[in-house]
Amino acid sequence: MKGLNEYVQLENLGGAPQALTGWTLRDLVGKTFTFPDFTLPAGGTVRVWTKSGTNTATDLYWGSGTAIWNNGGDTAYLRDAEGNLVSEYAY
Repeated sequence: MKGLNEYVQLENLGGAPQALTGWTLRDLVGKTFTFPDFTLPAGGTVRVWTKSGTNTATDLYWGSGTAIWNNGGDTAYLRDAEGNLVSEYAY
């Protein structure tokens, strides 16, 4: 899967850890990553990689064999486990 070095980086700007278990990260057309059992520490960051790999405390893997994010522009939607929009980023 050479060339799938794309990722989205999330940062917890809050003062407390945030459980992301069951949260989703979705692109404009609905391709969706669901977070496994994972907690992002206060001040911590995590990269959600498109490619396959082994999840760690700082890197999670979507496991897609193709690119997710469009080079010409896309929107990332982060929703909590209940489906509430937490953040979105368009580029």
